[in-house]
Amino acid sequence: MEVITETLRGSFEECWLAYLQSSYHLFICSQQEIQMKNYDAIISNRELADYFAQRKSLPIEFMPYFILTTDALSLQAENIAPLNTLDFPVLEHLMARIPPNRLGSFRELFRRKQDLHRLEERLDRYFDWDPGEFMYFAETRLGTSSGMGKVLKEVTSASYDEMDARYIQAVQTHAIKLNTSSSYGRAFRKLISRDNCEAASAFIAKIAGSVSRIPNPLQDIGECFYFENQYNEALAVFEQQWQTHQTRETPLFYGRTLIKLNRFNEALTWFERAREFGVDRKSKIDFYTAVAYEGLQDAINATHYYLETLKDPDSSREERSRKALLRLDQASPAGSLP
Repeated sequence: MEVITETLRGSFEECWLAYLQSSYHLFICSQQEIQMKNYDAIISNRELADYFAQRKSLPIEFMPYFILTTDALSLQAENIAPLNTLDFPVLEHLMARIPPNRLGSFRELFRRKQDLHRLEERLDRYFDWDPGEFMYFAETRLGTSSGMGKVLKEVTSASYDEMDARYIQAVQTHAIKLNTSSSYGRAFRKLISRDNCEAASAFIAKIAGSVSRIPNPLQDIGECFYFENQYNEALAVFEQQWQTHQTRETPLFYGRTLIKLNRFNEALTWFERAREFGVDRKSKIDFYTAVAYEGLQDAINATHYYLETLKDPDSSREERSRKALLRLDQASPAGSLP
């Protein structure tokens, strides 16, 4: 890359650098200032936009985010690289013996010298460049494990504040612009995986007309709130889920949430509903039923259901059940428990 850059510097006034894949880069060079002409006409072409959305999962408005820098000629290493000429085709010989990680040195050079604020200032002439969209777009095109993808995430995070909020917004914008079933599902799963329950809930409300493309989103949002210890929020979502669409997964989580709120009698009612649906392992329902009875200080029923839990040899709650039985035994008068 250093040889290419040094050679281009001798022939062109300005060069931009874009990526198409993690190891496939494109130099755009000119003797004059490079301009993005007809950008508005391109993004308003519905046939072109639909092609990129359907075939490439690429919002046409995001295409400028392929551009890494508008000042590629400044990416100059400390040691001057040789020029590639017809008389001395050094690049040809270098390519023949290039090691697999040769781009690593270029990525490090890019990391040290890239100025995203300068890139933003230049591209803002043509569209509203956003660091969150730039980072998320790189993630979708390069993946989270590629070397350049990691560098772009690091450089962007170091250059701008509030990147988490910017990233979350970019996830939603990307999906809405694509307007495909897979894009909505991918965005929703991304928000849930980052434990951003509020953003996931707001996203579902925003795409209400397309929510049928995502199976049981309210269940996922409720579970997200539950595991974030936001139990009142989780309960409200599970109630909404139950009122609009009674899924098999809801009763057990509804009951578990009620336990966290010390509403043990109500929880028992929901565990009975979970038994009726029969979607979960019996031992799983037995365990949380025991927890509810223990919360009610009903040691006899609690002991019974902890023992029922232990009848399942594959139960993941065996250790917790045994500890609970020991706790109940120590707290009860001698001989009062089975």
